[in-house]
Formats: sequence, C-alpha cells, structure tokens
Amino acid sequence: MIFILLLSPMIGMAQVSMQALEEKDISLEDRYELMKETSQTFKDYKVIKREVLDGVLKISLDSITALELKLAEAEATIAAFDQKIKDAEQVRDQANAEKAAMEYDATHLTVMGISFNKSFFASLMGIIIAALLVFLVLVSGRLKMVYTTLKEKIENLDIITKEFEEYKRKALDKQMKISRELQDERNRLAELRN
Repeated sequence: MIFILLLSPMIGMAQVSMQALEEKDISLEDRYELMKETSQTFKDYKVIKREVLDGVLKISLDSITALELKLAEAEATIAAFDQKIKDAEQVRDQANAEKAAMEYDATHLTVMGISFNKSFFASLMGIIIAALLVFLVLVSGRLKMVYTTLKEKIENLDIITKEFEEYKRKALDKQMKISRELQDERNRLAELRN
C-alpha cells in the first residue's frame, strides 16, 4: 500500500505531464512551465520522463512546422500583395500617362504636324485675323481711292472727248467754211477770167 501511495503522486504527475502534451491550445512556453511544475525534483535537478520529453519535442517540431507553414503562407501572401502592388503601380502609371496625354491633348492642337498650345494658337489666329482685317481695310481703302481716281479720269476723259469732238466739229465747220470761201474765191476768179 505504501508503494501505491508513493506511486499515486507520480502517476498523478505523469497524467498532468501527459495532459500538457495532449492539450492543443496551450502555447509552448505554457507547456514548458507545466512540464517543469509536474516533473519530479532530485536534488537541484528535474526528472522528466522520456515520453514527456519526446512529446514536447514532437509538439515543438509540430509547432515549428506549423509556424514555417504559416511563414510560407505569409510570404506567399506578401508576394501576392507585392505583385498586386506592382500591377496597381503599373495601372496607376498607365493611368497617369493617359491622364498626361489627355491633358496635353486638351491644351494643345496639332496643325500641319506642328503642335501648338491652344491659348498660343488662339492668340496667333487672332493676330492673323486682325492682320487680315487690317489688310482688307487697307486694300478696300486703296481700291476706293483707285475707283475714285479712275472715275475722275473717266469723267475727265469724257470731258476731253466731248471737247475734242466739239473741237473736231468746229474745226470741220471751219474747214468747210474755209473750203466754201476758197471755192467761192475760185469761182470768182474763174468768172473774172472768163
């Protein structure tokens, strides 16, 4: 009986130690502490059963393996996020390039292969149109002056032509008068001779 009484705390401790191995939701530090508490002490040394040590080693290796799997999954997730970030950056860069192209197209015009800023092009067209209007006004004024001068010349030509026709008529009348007088004188001379 004494032997059974002496073994019962050991059996109880072994069960607690085995219980520490069987519970899944206990952390490694807690398992270690539980293993130390439930182990027997011999002088300054702790006596731990081989099954418990093997179980702790197995649990530790399982925990390390689980952590490595979680690390691998985390690295895969990080790599996936890195790829998504790179893809998003490419999309952003492409969108920025398209935005810059749209802004450039919105502020520039291409005429005969030459790119102009819209405000510069509008100013240039305004200056060209103003210059054309000034040129048109000058040409129209010049044409008006030429027309007025031409009209005066035509009027002067008409006056000169009328004067010339009148002069010709008077000269013809004079010539006819002189011719009659000359014929009259010839007739008188011919009568005097006869």
